[in-house]
Amino acid sequence: MKKIRLLLTLFIVSLCSWQSAWATEYVVPEWSIASIAFDFESSEWVVNDDGISIKSPSILGGEKSLSANFTATTGQCVSFEYDRYWYGELLIYIDNNLVMSITPDQGATRKEYSINVLPGSHSITWLFKKGQSENAGYATIYNIGIKEQSQNLKYVVPNWSEYPIIFNTMWEEYAYFFHSPKITQGQTSMSATVSVDSEATLVFEYGTTGSSWVSNQGDLRVYLDGVLTETVNSVEYNHNCRYFVEMGPGTHTISWTYERNNATSSSIDIANIGVMATPQISVNLLEPGSLGTEILYQVDHVKKVRNLKITGSMNDDDWAKIQMMPDLFKIDLSGTNIKSIASECFYNSGNNPYSFLHFVRLPETVETIGYQAFAYSNVDDINIPSSLKTLGREAFSLSKIREAMLPNTMTTIEYGAFQDCRFLRKANFPESINLMPNRTFDNCI
Repeated sequence: MKKIRLLLTLFIVSLCSWQSAWATEYVVPEWSIASIAFDFESSEWVVNDDGISIKSPSILGGEKSLSANFTATTGQCVSFEYDRYWYGELLIYIDNNLVMSITPDQGATRKEYSINVLPGSHSITWLFKKGQSENAGYATIYNIGIKEQSQNLKYVVPNWSEYPIIFNTMWEEYAYFFHSPKITQGQTSMSATVSVDSEATLVFEYGTTGSSWVSNQGDLRVYLDGVLTETVNSVEYNHNCRYFVEMGPGTHTISWTYERNNATSSSIDIANIGVMATPQISVNLLEPGSLGTEILYQVDHVKKVRNLKITGSMNDDDWAKIQMMPDLFKIDLSGTNIKSIASECFYNSGNNPYSFLHFVRLPETVETIGYQAFAYSNVDDINIPSSLKTLGREAFSLSKIREAMLPNTMTTIEYGAFQDCRFLRKANFPESINLMPNRTFDNCI
């Protein structure tokens, strides 16, 4: 009986000691300029007895999360240190948007991370994920607090960008691009937050900084406010392309996630990230040649038009005005009665630098698309009219066109019409043409 009482006493003492060791409240670092409220009630994470670190439960597979709320003012960020025991990945969400992912290799060494935030109240979630392996693993987060953002930023927003962008990333930062860490499996992410006061478009380039070594074994996924908007797979990858994320008025989070599952490591670049206002301007031409006059009722110069919708009859003078719109993102001609798209009309080079144009709507009256009309362009959303009869030489070559459903009424398709269209996912060849010309679909997916 005495032995039983002794064992029971030792057990109670041990239990109390264990509870006291994990009952420590988290102590915000002295340098933190704001408080953080953690939700431990719905989490299995616990505060270590040092009071400055929080530890996840040990898991063999699956995921465990910890959430907190805080309020920030202008120019502030969340700062924390992190390391992990055994192989695991840490994902960080701000207001339910993925803003950062720390790969197992990166988390092997304790390191400081910071996430820039806009003024206001926010939630933050750390999600530790671990695959099945021989050993269970856990994550530890230290010194969580709010501080001023670093002023030692290297990245320079392009001079055409019209809105400030707050970047959240641990990728290497250079003057005009961000360079991801090398990964073999899993994912690595970077994010940005931007507030816009009108319809706007975020623009970026993927691997255009000369990184010809970018692997063909990974996918880039782009999210707007947590919703997938773009997937660039290894086959589609093209150094010369711009990518576009459209957004409405408000505050948005854009995330870039590079995912890879291969035996060799690889990394990527995201370059020339900027945001421009792209409100639509609608013009009803009362007579051919009046486009310039009608536009000036809405903007003070035609070169400021970024998103244009035209209805009515057009002539050469109207086309000349369109040629004066170098920052055109979208053009809707579906309400016109044009018969043709001239050779090199939207060719993205030389005297016609339509480097932002990615959306085109054509009317069901177009019968001819001329030589290199959309060659080298970033146009990825365009309709092929059922009225089309002739498709000129290299009309869409090296463009970002994704779908080309050609009508069976066509009579002519010339050499290399879709040559090197690596984004082309859906296409057909009209039954009305017996012989496919050379290089019609060369180097397409």
